[in-house]
Amino acid sequence: MVEIRNANPRDIRAALEKINRERYNGNVCFKKEENRITRAGWRSTITLTVHDSRGPGHRRGLSSPDHLGHYLRAACWHVYGHFFDAVLEICPQAVIISRWNGRKVINKDGGNWEDTVLGSLFHPVCMSDLCDCEEGGL
Repeated sequence: MVEIRNANPRDIRAALEKINRERYNGNVCFKKEENRITRAGWRSTITLTVHDSRGPGHRRGLSSPDHLGHYLRAACWHVYGHFFDAVLEICPQAVIISRWNGRKVINKDGGNWEDTVLGSLFHPVCMSDLCDCEEGGL
């Protein structure tokens, strides 16, 4: 789950449309989208998923240290990175709070495209490797 502050829902949806049009053939969608207005402005909570678990932007499970597992309906690390870039391009004042690896802040000054390690101490796996994107995959 990701929290996006200082961006209205229209801009967030425009960012999703942009990455779908440019990279993911309409396969990426919101699993959860909650929007509320606070004293400080807009605060949206989103989770990205995919329509087709074998389509572009899907994530894979990990079955063993050297092999990708089953297809998941979750969006992969690359989808989130492209989405964050698009949000910040459309709405530069946005602040994104990612909870993948603690509480990471992403804004126009940086923080995006920092990989997260999953797996065990003996078999660590980067999030960027758990997909079939050209950039990722074991």
